Amino acid sequence: MEDLKKNSAECGNMTGWTGIWFVPVTDVLGVYIRDERSRSVSLYSGGRFARIECTNIYLSDTAKDGARQLNITCSYRATPAQADYRLNDMMANRYLLKLRDRNGKLWLAGTQREPLRFGYEHVGESDGSGLHEYRLSFFRNLTTPLYALV
Repeated sequence: MEDLKKNSAECGNMTGWTGIWFVPVTDVLGVYIRDERSRSVSLYSGGRFARIECTNIYLSDTAKDGARQLNITCSYRATPAQADYRLNDMMANRYLLKLRDRNGKLWLAGTQREPLRFGYEHVGESDGSGLHEYRLSFFRNLTTPLYALV
């Protein structure tokens, strides 16, 4: 799995999340609950998690009428030649995400039974450098909240 790299050294996050890694659920060998009370798990992956170098990471986890809706978005900058094919290809898979919070703690979003879907939109034209702005989204209705990775 290739890392999705941005072309800017600038990295900012005001929402509390400092990193995102993803892996197709088909590459995950197992997720084992270590402690149900603390919602901690161990993850065994046969594939490599790829890092998304993005900014403005935002997580929305809402519960309504017994259903939990998770939506993780971020801003990603790349040239269309670098990104469009790769992003379109990603839409065919389902994913588990690792998220790092400001304290350095890792969290798992999605499960093997409920992997996240991927989508993106092109939200900004080139700023003269050839880079375009994309909004990446990982989303799903889930029955469980985020798990802490141990």
